[in-house]
Amino acid sequence: MKKFLLQSVLFTCLVLFISTRCVFAQTQNGRLISLKQRADNEIQKRVASLRVALTKLNTLTRLSSAQKSSFSSQMQTEIDNLNRLKTKIDADPDSNTLRTDVTSVVTSYRVYALFIPQIQILVTAEKILYTIDSVTPLMHTLEAQAQEKNETYLQTSLAGITNKLARDKTQITMVINTIIPLTPAGYPANKTILQEERTVLRTTYQDLKTIPQNIKSIIQALKK
Repeated sequence: MKKFLLQSVLFTCLVLFISTRCVFAQTQNGRLISLKQRADNEIQKRVASLRVALTKLNTLTRLSSAQKSSFSSQMQTEIDNLNRLKTKIDADPDSNTLRTDVTSVVTSYRVYALFIPQIQILVTAEKILYTIDSVTPLMHTLEAQAQEKNETYLQTSLAGITNKLARDKTQITMVINTIIPLTPAGYPANKTILQEERTVLRTTYQDLKTIPQNIKSIIQALKK
């Protein structure tokens, strides 16, 4: 009888042990699946953002073919690397390896820290250059009219605006040439460069905001 009771107790303990291990294994497996799904979602969002950025890049007209090719190649490489990481994460067998790979989505791939800000800066730079180039022909026409009327003070004002436009165009072109070569390998050191170029864009934009009113005043003066 005692032997039977002992066997029953041992069997019960074994069943409880196995059940506990199964529950633990299921919980661990569930956590791995959940973490993989979250990582896959983050990767997919980044790949989608890069594809949108590539589309915007292809619409830019102020970049040279070499600049577009270089930047496009960088972004495509990032997309390919992210897709490879997704495949690896989906196959990761244990939590330690998985956590390392999931962390690398943020620490090793600078989609939102570098690539997207680069595109934003380039799009804004192109808009500013378009504005400058649109105003420049009008400036030449007004300068000719002021010279014809021998309005010295208007010629001086127009020369000042023309010089400002030329200076702004040079600065914005330098912004483009500075932004294009930045790579993920240089981050976070190149974060400062991004901030500096944004400042140049803001300063130039504020500078250009005063020009329409100045031109309007000059046109009114020329009509007198």
